[in-house]
Amino acid sequence: MTKEQRTLRGYYITVALLALSMIVHMLTESRNHTIEMISSVAMMVALLVLIGMTLLIFRPQLRLIREFRERALLLETAIQSANDAILLMSSQLRDGWPQIMYVNRAFTSISGYSAEEILGKTPEMLLDPFTKRETIDALQQALKHGEPFKDELLNTAKDGRHYWMDISLMPVRSSEGSITHFAAIARDITAKKEEEMREKNMWLELGRANLKAEAATRELQESLAKAEAANKAKSDFLANMSHELRTPMNGVLGMAQLLADSPLSDEQRELVSTINSSGEGLLLLLNDILDFSKIEAGALTLDHSAFNFSDMLHKLGNLLRPQAEKKQVELSVTCDEEVPDYVWGDMNRLRQIITNLAGNAIKFTEHGHVHILASLYHDNDGDKLHLRVRDTGVGIAADKLDLIFDKFTQADTSITRKYGGTGLGLAISKQLVQMMNGTIGVESTPGKGSTFWFTIPCEPAEASDEITTLEQLRTLAPADMPKIPVAEAQVLLVEDYPVNQLFAEKLLRKFGFVHIDKVEDGFEAVIRCSEKNYDIIFMDCQMPKMDGYLATQEIRIQETTSTRHTIIVAMTANALVGDREKCLAAGMDDYLSKPLRAEHIRKTLQTWFLLGDSQLTLTANQPAAAQVIVSEPPAVDLNQLRLFTDGDPAEEKALAELFLQQAEQMITVLEQNLSDSGHDAWKSAAHRFKGSSGNLGASQLYQLCKEAEQHFSDSEPQKLAMLTAIKAETQRVAEFFAA
Repeated sequence: MTKEQRTLRGYYITVALLALSMIVHMLTESRNHTIEMISSVAMMVALLVLIGMTLLIFRPQLRLIREFRERALLLETAIQSANDAILLMSSQLRDGWPQIMYVNRAFTSISGYSAEEILGKTPEMLLDPFTKRETIDALQQALKHGEPFKDELLNTAKDGRHYWMDISLMPVRSSEGSITHFAAIARDITAKKEEEMREKNMWLELGRANLKAEAATRELQESLAKAEAANKAKSDFLANMSHELRTPMNGVLGMAQLLADSPLSDEQRELVSTINSSGEGLLLLLNDILDFSKIEAGALTLDHSAFNFSDMLHKLGNLLRPQAEKKQVELSVTCDEEVPDYVWGDMNRLRQIITNLAGNAIKFTEHGHVHILASLYHDNDGDKLHLRVRDTGVGIAADKLDLIFDKFTQADTSITRKYGGTGLGLAISKQLVQMMNGTIGVESTPGKGSTFWFTIPCEPAEASDEITTLEQLRTLAPADMPKIPVAEAQVLLVEDYPVNQLFAEKLLRKFGFVHIDKVEDGFEAVIRCSEKNYDIIFMDCQMPKMDGYLATQEIRIQETTSTRHTIIVAMTANALVGDREKCLAAGMDDYLSKPLRAEHIRKTLQTWFLLGDSQLTLTANQPAAAQVIVSEPPAVDLNQLRLFTDGDPAEEKALAELFLQQAEQMITVLEQNLSDSGHDAWKSAAHRFKGSSGNLGASQLYQLCKEAEQHFSDSEPQKLAMLTAIKAETQRVAEFFAA
């Protein structure tokens, strides 16, 4: 028998004796006082023994209770001292929520509620109205199924303040496995969330600030243009000359060449020669204007390839020598032995600079010589290529030397009358030299001649570099954007006019694009770009709701929060130099003018994509058909149309039907907006009609719509006359397809 068992037996005997004493006491209470006293003493003794044995038996349990109490106090002290909020909740759910049974000081500090205010309530009262519904549902499901839960919750404090908690909730189970409570530990992450929000807002603000800065820059440029009437005139000149004169000038030169090859008298041949030389001079002027406008817009980039510099220089001398001999001026070219035969750079632009300098030297030299000299010298920055063009011409006054490289400037206005020229050649040369990280200058003495010079860094190359450089350039994409095959590219086509949308899609598919999404306005494009990553976007500029310029700006703002840059190519029926610059300023990467031309699209795509063997058949490569002289050109240029259809009659018929259907709608819009109040609607309809006409190959209708767009503010009778012409030409297009 163990000690505990013996003690317990003694305890039971003592209780029995005590009970017996009490019985004896009651039986003898009225009979014998002595026996009563003895019985009382025995009962007290038994009672004392009972109390002592009770203390002896239950002392371990009392000690255990005291230890449990001390541990509980220690645990509560630790919980109350914790920085994270701690809650204990019941296992029973009421309307899907447990009751809060205990909270620590961190919880009351964060939430603002006292323990008395929160005990007996449910966690639902803490949730913010803006807490995501799916998060709340997930929390209730975890409570319902007795599962752990971890997420971020947006709560509302007692004073209405919003705060974020990173909460971890777990069920507390008994030794039998049943859930007795739910315990939650929550950390205040409000500062972290606010920092994330501040960072996000900062990027958005930076994007908006950038757009505002660009807008302010444009406004400043517009203000300067308005303040400087001469600059505005030059800008108008640049914007119109390049596209309006180049096409007819090429036609003039082409016909003059054909005429020169036919049997002519000496007088006729001299007249044709005059036409040719005048046309070449005008074409050179247009090229200069185009180059300068590209440089000012930042749209001109330099090539970097290996080429034979010495060979290029001597060939250039041979090209210029007939011009010098015609004036009886001696032209010589010298290239020092130290100059490497092969160098890295932009051969075409370098040749353009030398041609400008040497051409001017020949032009302004009446007798004597012009000497082109290339040399090499070394300084702390490395090898430099130094090129000089010396002449014995008219020279330049000292007070004009600082102005000679300014655009549209010549040393003497009388020079323009005597020698011709626009004053752009030297300005372009200066800009190109600066783009090559070089310097340019002039030394001159009036009446004795001038020496124009420029110096650029010299990067030697090998003959083998020249052989491989073209193949390398075909496969090299921009440094920060690897090329991908067109078949893998994700494309977004943004075009509001159905006919133009269909034309563009067909042409892109012929180049090998497969994954093409289409939307009809800029607003939809912005939404699509927030939902999906595109490799390239073809963006129409004139659209309802949101035009292409604004849509591009919004997309660029979205990209400020990531490292992604989506290629955006503008598509517009406006084909002036200023329109290209406007697209680039809005954040676009390139520009295509309508009607779309396959060779232009191919050149654009080669910059970013790997082009395979496309299904495209360029009509320019097909044998020319016999020309038939007719009194009036056909209503539709089939060569342009078949760029999209490859001569498929069914496709041509479908495109024609869609075009004529949309044409009726556009004519209706024009009819409804003849008055002064309809200027904007008239202009928009004419613009859309113009683009689809150009894509179809209806060149005459294209010109009529273009005239209507440009003269949108004319009087009602004038607009009615334009509309009548448009109707008649549309009917001619319809008859063409019906034939």
